[in-house]
Amino acid sequence: MTDLTIMIIRQEIKNDNYNELFSIEAATKFQGDLGDPNFQSTYNNINIELFDGNKAKKEKITTRFDNETNQRKMAFINFIVHYGHGNSNAILGVNNDPAIDQTLDGKLQGRTISTVSCKSFDPFGNNSSTKGYLGHDNIYWILATNQPFLDDLISASTIANLKLAEGKTYQIAYDAQYLAYDNLFNKYSAADSLAGAIALQNRNTLKLKGNPNDKVV
Repeated sequence: MTDLTIMIIRQEIKNDNYNELFSIEAATKFQGDLGDPNFQSTYNNINIELFDGNKAKKEKITTRFDNETNQRKMAFINFIVHYGHGNSNAILGVNNDPAIDQTLDGKLQGRTISTVSCKSFDPFGNNSSTKGYLGHDNIYWILATNQPFLDDLISASTIANLKLAEGKTYQIAYDAQYLAYDNLFNKYSAADSLAGAIALQNRNTLKLKGNPNDKVV
């Protein structure tokens, strides 16, 4: 068995509903679930490095990548999980500035990125040199006016990332995430058509780049 090193990029912007109501909560839940005694993985050890607040910026992420090859010889980050905003050119961090974009592509080989954000799959993710990329090619929606749905959406958004951390293939992780959004639609659409539409939107915009039979490591 081998080790897995995960970088969690948790964007934190004040007075931003998407961040404050959803992405911070989802990133925190994902990290907490990894530490649950009942969580099982084929990896020998899972090491987590959190890049939140002012750490969620390109300069600090670049330095961390560089520390894998310089005299510090830090562990290779296999898996990058991002919760926050995105666009077609980047996943975003501090001040909605790029946290990872095309200028870092030379440092992305061999890594898997999974992001719950808007629009970053194409062209950025799909054209990147990552081993695998899981993201969305359009708007990722939340619904602040339906708290039970929002809570379930937060939980659903961690499913693929947990599967990948368990040691499952990209395809298994993708299928589990797709099904999670389907289940949200089935649970909420009759009583709240907007919640149902959001579940379908997030399901239909989910995209995967990479060999479906590959794993993070």
